[in-house]
Amino acid sequence: MSQHPQAQQSANSVVEKTGHATATTHSLPSHPLQQSYPSSSVISQPPQNLSQTREHPPHHTGVESGGGGGGAKMKSPQSPRSGGNSPTPPPGRGTQQQQQQHGISYVHGTTAMSPRKKSCESPRGGGLGSPRTPRTNRAAQVRLQSKQRSLSATENTGQFDLQRPLSRGRSANQTDSPSRYRQKREKRANMKEEKQEYEEVPKLPLPSLQQIMDQYLDNLKPILDEKSYGVCKTSVEEFCAPGGVGDKAHQHLEEKREAEANWAYQYWMKDMYLGIRLPLPVNTNPGMVFPKINFRKPEDMLSWTSRAVAEFCRYKDRLDNRFMLQDRAATREPGQPMCMAQYFRLMTSYRKPGKEMDEILSSGEEGKDCEHIIVMRRGTLYYLPVKQAGKWKKLEDIYSSLLDIIEDTETSDIAPLENRICAVSASDRTTWGEVYENLMEDDVNKENLSKVGTALMIVCFDEETQNNSDVNKSMKDMFRQMLTGAGSKFNGTNRWFDKTLQLVVGKDGVCGLCYEHSVSEGIVPVQIIQDLVQKMGESWKNSIAYHPDSVQFQKLTWNLDDNHKEAICQTIQVLDNLDSDNDLEVFKFTHYGKEFIKSSRCSPDAWIQLSLQLTIYRMYGHLVPTYESASTRRFQLGRVDSIRSAHPEAAEFCSIMLQDHTKMEKRKYFEMAMKKQTKVMVDNILGYGLDIPLLGLREATKELGLWDKQAVFTDPAYTTLNNFLLSTSQVPVTLDSSFMGYGAVVPDGYGVSYNPYTSSIIFCICSFHSSSKTNSRTFATQLEKSLLELKQLFVK
Repeated sequence: MSQHPQAQQSANSVVEKTGHATATTHSLPSHPLQQSYPSSSVISQPPQNLSQTREHPPHHTGVESGGGGGGAKMKSPQSPRSGGNSPTPPPGRGTQQQQQQHGISYVHGTTAMSPRKKSCESPRGGGLGSPRTPRTNRAAQVRLQSKQRSLSATENTGQFDLQRPLSRGRSANQTDSPSRYRQKREKRANMKEEKQEYEEVPKLPLPSLQQIMDQYLDNLKPILDEKSYGVCKTSVEEFCAPGGVGDKAHQHLEEKREAEANWAYQYWMKDMYLGIRLPLPVNTNPGMVFPKINFRKPEDMLSWTSRAVAEFCRYKDRLDNRFMLQDRAATREPGQPMCMAQYFRLMTSYRKPGKEMDEILSSGEEGKDCEHIIVMRRGTLYYLPVKQAGKWKKLEDIYSSLLDIIEDTETSDIAPLENRICAVSASDRTTWGEVYENLMEDDVNKENLSKVGTALMIVCFDEETQNNSDVNKSMKDMFRQMLTGAGSKFNGTNRWFDKTLQLVVGKDGVCGLCYEHSVSEGIVPVQIIQDLVQKMGESWKNSIAYHPDSVQFQKLTWNLDDNHKEAICQTIQVLDNLDSDNDLEVFKFTHYGKEFIKSSRCSPDAWIQLSLQLTIYRMYGHLVPTYESASTRRFQLGRVDSIRSAHPEAAEFCSIMLQDHTKMEKRKYFEMAMKKQTKVMVDNILGYGLDIPLLGLREATKELGLWDKQAVFTDPAYTTLNNFLLSTSQVPVTLDSSFMGYGAVVPDGYGVSYNPYTSSIIFCICSFHSSSKTNSRTFATQLEKSLLELKQLFVK
């Protein structure tokens, strides 16, 4: 992990008066981005000086195989889814230095944040000196009353303490006695966390050439006829001959393994994510739905969001200080340390679009003096600092800034769709790469892009998708909102799909996460969200004091030309097509859950995988290439490999189940299939899977210039094997009625995630309406039958 000098920050505060409104722009520095591939490095942060502003309308779990959130590699590019001057540094701080890297200018230096002036404490008007036209609607009156109550409160919580949980039961007008305060302070001091020293984990293994190719042939058996299988077997024998292409490619990988932290990481990232040109929504980005929240009044939404942001900041502080305990394996060599790199990438990364290949950019893993988030509403972006001069903002400061941002969106013109540049992040990656490159040519746009990329996260305040009287919202509609924002007619243009963490907050209490998948597996954000929600409890029902002097934010404006606007309009059509074509269902199976499965002495994950195979067999009469993510975090920079559930034993079991055989006979074949499924799972999590080593051999063959001297990777069977018609993943979420899902990865396939509870299982099922071969409702119906039939094998 690389070291860097502590970044030193500043900004200028600029006030611009326009008509009847006073818009306050608080300029803060953004952190530079640099490529982190395969590992992150850190550079110091640039100062920014906005001397002018422009008015602009604007996928560690209980079951380690659950690598989480999104499934397999996408192999079909033709898929219908594609449907200023710097301020002078203070004395002793040195001069600024600029450098160019990946098309972004990095500046090293310092400035200091100006306090907010009294005359522009709030853009909301009232008694704070703003000439804004008075508001008369009920919502504005409620917010004004909330401010007045907060301003009259006597609570003074002091500096936001990142070592203690947020206040859960104290109202805004309560204070602690000195003795009680001292007791609490002493208790907190005794509970301080210690910096962790992480145990080094081993390098990813490389199976022998024979092991790899034996697995390859074994997985071809259920999907090929006898003649095609014979042709493949011959090409494999030639590939594995002593001194042959396979032997040379394998030796190349052995040398790579000695030289690199993870010999497969770059191959895998390019093949799975960075080289894929499809749009991110549905195809790549998973969506997570939280338990629905009963917001009683507008302030509740902001109270919940403020606390959520504060918890994310606390999590980031724990990572910065290395207070996070190292994850350890729970099964199969339990206690083995696991790689923690995904945690550190989660709030420091950005997927930059490219015309040919995307890049993973990083603001660095080390703690910084200044941090910020981006807030979005109605397609307008706001820059909100959450840490300055090494101190995290107080909860009240975050709440106050969010309150004023919401008011600014309600008193400003709504941005027309053609001005919402964020929409282009939903385009195919080549188009977005071209637009992104063009935006970088303008200094204002370039600075804005840097702010988005270096943000810890994005908060997306969504509009309601149905009227207030219709209080019941289906799990299906909530899932759709997280995946696509339900299209441009609702919240689809209120997303920036490249950003790793997008916290979605709806007025109606529908909240969740849309996250970019390339830097971590789903289980990492899931664990953070679970901790966040559980720690918050119902504390969001308590009032938070409004501090007008602490409000700081900047409304981002963009310089857009006709080409940009045309690209936005075209992308909106792409997004709407993705949204309407996505055939999604959320199916809650309530007849039993993992408790019954465990009582039958079976692995819940293996049980569910075989039920999915039986479902496919029932629908099509044969098995299809199946992907299930398996965590390889036991190794350096480990991500996932693929548990291929469509093995010969599974095919034989499915055939027996649909014939007239006794229960004992069916159970015999079920147990054989379970044994094979468990072996495949264990091989994968211990680094001896098929897909990663096979990918390595393919890429090594290219690098050595031996592509034309082999027939394994040019055989149609190889393409068929990697056309994952069934992409699956277990994403265990302990929160009640919460789940994560993703879209299908090929046009005629299914994307199926599942969350097993004690007495139920939630499945997220996605396919495409445009395919005549798939139907998500039919899949759910047949899946229910399969799960019930499996239970009968163990019921006397």
